[in-house]
Amino acid sequence: MTEQLSIGEATLTNEQGARRGVAQLDEIDPKRWYVYYNRRQDTLYFRAVGHGPATSYHLPDEPEVFLRLDGNLHLVGIDLTDFRRVLVKRHPEMRYAVRALHVAQLMRRVRWLRAVAETLDRGIQARARDDIQRVTARLCPG
Repeated sequence: MTEQLSIGEATLTNEQGARRGVAQLDEIDPKRWYVYYNRRQDTLYFRAVGHGPATSYHLPDEPEVFLRLDGNLHLVGIDLTDFRRVLVKRHPEMRYAVRALHVAQLMRRVRWLRAVAETLDRGIQARARDDIQRVTARLCPG
């Protein structure tokens, strides 16, 4: 039998949670976070390594962007839903992340290019964080 993890009821309103998440974007360490794109769901996941249960708060004017805060109200994840269909069209600066993710995925298939793909992954993480910061700063100032 597996143990269910829970964080209880959300203590913040959606706007408070979104603002708290945006305020923590500068603290993201790309070495302790990873990026994963699920093509079927068209969602870009940006997660802290070893994260647990979290509450999602969406940006007020951008319902496709979810900031995930754990029980201690620390930012542990960002979900960009409808990534290619909506967000990339609305925010063209995010095209780089889409291209780089695709190239890194192809490089991982070739054994001698895997190290280069890992380096590219770190660059993608830093760039994705910067793109997310730019978008969220416009949508959720302060």
